[in-house]
Amino acid sequence: KRGERYFDIGSEVTINSLISKGQNALPAILINALKDCALPNVRNICTLGGVICAPEIRNNVYTVLSLLNAKVEISSSIAAGTRKTIPLQQLYKDGTLVLESGEIISRIRIPYEEYDVSVFKEIKDADKWICFYGIANTFKNSVSVCKFAIGNWGESIIKDKGIESSLIDQKIPVPEKDLEILEWQMMNLLETEYSVLSPYAQRALTNIFSDFLKKL
Repeated sequence: KRGERYFDIGSEVTINSLISKGQNALPAILINALKDCALPNVRNICTLGGVICAPEIRNNVYTVLSLLNAKVEISSSIAAGTRKTIPLQQLYKDGTLVLESGEIISRIRIPYEEYDVSVFKEIKDADKWICFYGIANTFKNSVSVCKFAIGNWGESIIKDKGIESSLIDQKIPVPEKDLEILEWQMMNLLETEYSVLSPYAQRALTNIFSDFLKKL
């Protein structure tokens, strides 16, 4: 269901059904993530609610929905009529679902926004395909919105509001000196806070981030 400001999607909708019905309405970056989340026959069975509740790893669909500031509506089967809405990123705490006994995810709400630039890249590191997603809007030769997220590697996604904030009003194309500073910030973030990633993955993701900025 599409409202004036958001898309409302029932948690029980299958992935293939969502791809088919949302092909020309949902953000292209989300459609790509949905297509990439499983083989076609599996997508006929798995639901959007099931995908975002997958244990142990925040997959590409979860990553994109977080990037798009999606929220989830949680309903209670015990206290009839009880509902609450929380940001998707608050669905997990320390890698564990926050759902209490009798609670289920009833719908996912995605704000309706269009972006000038959207990027998806993935790299293989050991047994994982780590994904990078970036979205941005520009206005009069400067950046008005720029967000990125890295997922499908563990129990959280990688985002950094400090780097994103520093990109607001950034002149484009990004000057080489500014690009070097931003690349250093990304590499420093990955090395200091996500050392679980291999040096190869850290460098590859930094390069992808740099390529994303060059597309602005």
